Amino acid sequence: MKTVGVIGAGQMGAGIAQVSAQAGYAVLLSDRDLACAEEAKRQINRQLARAVEREKITASDAQTARARRRSSPRPMPKRRWPASSQWRTCRRWPPAIS
Repeated sequence: MKTVGVIGAGQMGAGIAQVSAQAGYAVLLSDRDLACAEEAKRQINRQLARAVEREKITASDAQTARARRRSSPRPMPKRRWPASSQWRTCRRWPPAIS
């Protein structure tokens, strides 16, 4: 296996994509909303920068992990999801209390 496909770019999907990229796999991250996949990429970049800052990984390891990860060129088709899944995958859960 050389490539890992992650469907759903929420918090869990972004974490799976990050760990897979750090383990040496090419990662294809997809979501029904391309903006969510892009937000996941930004989240992964923040986490990698934080790991470098804490000296958990080297800067070159972080750069290599970034190079292994990409978003799907087109979003997944929008389908009718069950009532329990109506919220978008890139929203934080639980929602912020204002």
